[in-house]
Amino acid sequence: MSKWIIVTGATGTVGYGLLKMVSQAGYSSVVLAHRGSKRTAHLETISNCHVVELNIDEYENAEMVLSDAGLPLEYCFFFHLAWRGTTGESRNDAEIQE
Repeated sequence: MSKWIIVTGATGTVGYGLLKMVSQAGYSSVVLAHRGSKRTAHLETISNCHVVELNIDEYENAEMVLSDAGLPLEYCFFFHLAWRGTTGESRNDAEIQE
């Protein structure tokens, strides 16, 4: 039986490092990535990593999207590293950062 994790924010430095580590430990992973992200190509270098495009405000649909993609619905761990407002002017918006 495979061991699966799910990760948001995996296109960032911390998320990418986490994916490499868990892949080496024998886990398969699902990454929930922002639709149209230009930062997912490097994730293809990680063994057993499956990228699913799903915006942060669409996470309530994750079960349906994962099921439609033929991916598991039960995971050993869920790492939530994504958040809005990581770049540009929104980076200085205290309300978004709370």
